[in-house]
Amino acid sequence: MLTLLLLAQLGSIQFYTKISPDTIYVGQQATYDAVVLIPQREISRMSKNPQYFPAEIRGSSVYEFTFDESRMDDITLRGTLYKRVVFRRGVFPLTEGAYTIPSATVVVTYNDPMGGEREETFKSEAVSFFVKPLPARGKPVDFAGAVGQYRDTAFVDTRSVVVGKPIVLTLRILGVGDVLHLPRPLLNLDWASVIESEERVNWDSTGSFVRGYKEFDWLITPTIVGDLIIPAIRFDHFNPSSGQYSVSSTFPIQIKVADRIGGEIDSFRPTSGDVKTSPFPEIIRIARDYWIVSLAILLAFVFACIFLAIRAAGRKRNRHWDD
Repeated sequence: MLTLLLLAQLGSIQFYTKISPDTIYVGQQATYDAVVLIPQREISRMSKNPQYFPAEIRGSSVYEFTFDESRMDDITLRGTLYKRVVFRRGVFPLTEGAYTIPSATVVVTYNDPMGGEREETFKSEAVSFFVKPLPARGKPVDFAGAVGQYRDTAFVDTRSVVVGKPIVLTLRILGVGDVLHLPRPLLNLDWASVIESEERVNWDSTGSFVRGYKEFDWLITPTIVGDLIIPAIRFDHFNPSSGQYSVSSTFPIQIKVADRIGGEIDSFRPTSGDVKTSPFPEIIRIARDYWIVSLAILLAFVFACIFLAIRAAGRKRNRHWDD
């Protein structure tokens, strides 16, 4: 009798999976829930929480949401009170067509009245959904496949730099969608060399929809001097809520680029005689001419003194011989 009662109680646990919506666009999120219904009378006999083994989902980007106790609640079905436990995943199909997710598994472990533990395994039914292609109408030329609702912002680590010294430009794209696989926008500048650098992703794993941001870095090395502009960076994406393509753009960023010499304090050292490269050519020229004239006067004075000394010595010898 006890064995039959235990079997009846074990059989009362229900496990199923569902996906919604069942028709979506390529790259749009479908929410996949695995639901366990546990009769309240069974909870006290369980030795541990149910173990969930999700099904493999191919051809999609999959996000595992952190188990959230807020997705546990009590419901009553056919007069029986159940504890409902939900395990959630975000599924982003990569291609169009029909998808089928195979069955998932939950293992429930009980304390056996005869000693030890006993396990019971439950499998869900497979679920299917359909994926539509993105519309061709209105698709931007530079569209790279981003699907969701996004906005972007850009910033640099400094707005003043000298020629040849790199700065870091960061673009942050944030919103709702498959943030992990957001494509890097193109960036070309005719006044600098541009090198793609790091990428970072941060997403919220607690809700029902994947949301967060992705950051892209570039190393920008100016090659000319002046007040230069990093133009607005355009990010095209498809909004599945409206069924239309959208675009977000950053604000332009002004950069002040100084010459390597002029941008460095006390870096100027004039070379002797190099008047053309001096910032004070007239002063250098006058000073140089002054020293040339002074040296000529000094040499003339020395030669005059020598001449007068020789002449005086000659006169003295002549007077000596006359005596």
